[in-house]
Amino acid sequence: MSSDLDFFGVFLPPMVLVAAASFVILQIMKRLMVDFHLYGFISHRNVFDIALYFIIVAGILFTLGGKTILPLFF
Repeated sequence: MSSDLDFFGVFLPPMVLVAAASFVILQIMKRLMVDFHLYGFISHRNVFDIALYFIIVAGILFTLGGKTILPLFF
């Protein structure tokens, strides 16, 4: 049995949901950082945003499956 998600006949790996949820959380956090003027303390905004995205992905994966992404596939 496959752990892929069936989305209207298109099979997607579970990581797609984690990536989409991380992107939504990142957009919310970016909006809050702009509203509170926190980007003024950051010299390389794009690098910071990419790092923040991967931190969010790692946090979601750790919350859902422990230290690795392996539990997402079984």
